[in-house]
Formats: sequence, structure tokens, C-alpha cells
Amino acid sequence: MRFSERILPDRINMIWELRAQGRSVQEISEVVGWSPTAVKNHVHECGGVKPRVKARQGALSFEERIEIQSMLRQSCSVRHIARVLGRAPSTISREVRRNARSCAGEKRRPRSAYWAMSAQAKSWERARRPKPSKLVTDAVLREYVQSQLGLKRSPEQIAGRLRRKFPDRPEMWVSHETIYQAIYLRGRGGG
Repeated sequence: MRFSERILPDRINMIWELRAQGRSVQEISEVVGWSPTAVKNHVHECGGVKPRVKARQGALSFEERIEIQSMLRQSCSVRHIARVLGRAPSTISREVRRNARSCAGEKRRPRSAYWAMSAQAKSWERARRPKPSKLVTDAVLREYVQSQLGLKRSPEQIAGRLRRKFPDRPEMWVSHETIYQAIYLRGRGGG
């Protein structure tokens, strides 16, 4: 994924605030500047649950990454950059090493190969919740839950039945919250 302003925390927080107000996908898309499909896909990818988009403790912000890029272009040392940003030199060194683009035929990555936007995109991608819902990935589990819902059983009852029916298979267990999320997403057109 390439970085764009779309993935900045304020945009993502705005989507979830507007959803909490009961706004439609179309209204949300107009406010945040995304297409309705992009809004719907984002909500679906997050499993209908607001992701943590605050900066992780110790994580560099996009603004800090821009400063790193600028100072590297001015040939500032890693220690100098760390002092200016109030960070540990190891944090800056690791950031540059992880996110500088490699150039063909060179053993070391040149300082000019560090791009803030690319680094932010890589960081954001690494921080995303990697695991989709069990109900999305496991067809057998999904069919069982759907059949139980068809019998008018509550998510709490279904979660309890799963544990009794499959006591030695924890991969077949889901919480009632997971089932509620799936119902909610389906009702909102998300899956």
C-alpha cells in the first residue's frame, strides 16, 4: 500500500466518528474525501471495529519522518537528528535502516533513499491488525454460525454451543462479540 493523506489518523478517526453518528457511507465519503467503496472497504477490513490509529507509544509521527528526511538531505548525523527530535539515536538509525529504499548494486543504502511518505506507509502497514475475523476465513465455522442464527439462537447461545460441540478444537470457538460484529457488518452492507 502506498501512503496517502487518507491513512492519517485524523481521517480514519473522522470515518468512525461519523459512523457512530449514524451517517451513511455516502455522507462519510463526501466528508472525508474517499469514495464510498473505499469507506465501505475500510470498515470491512477493520471488521466493523474502530482500529487503534493513535500513534503507538514510541512510534514516530509523519511530521517526525518529514524532519528526518529533510535533515538527512542536509547531511545531518543520526545523533544530531535524534537530539533535535528528542529521540534515541537508535530509534532514528532503525527508522532509516528499515525504511530507506535500496538502490541496485549498492551494499549500503544512501541517505537520500529515505522518503517520509514511503516510511509512513510501511509503518502503517506493519501496525495494521493482521488477522481477519475467524468468520471470514473459516467457511465451516461461518456456515455453522449462520445455521444457528437461522434457528433464532442468540450469539451468546451460539458461542456456548461451539465450545460444547468442539471442546478440543479452539479454532472453532468465537465469542458472542465476534458474531454480533458479523451481524452488524452484514446489516450495514459490509459482508
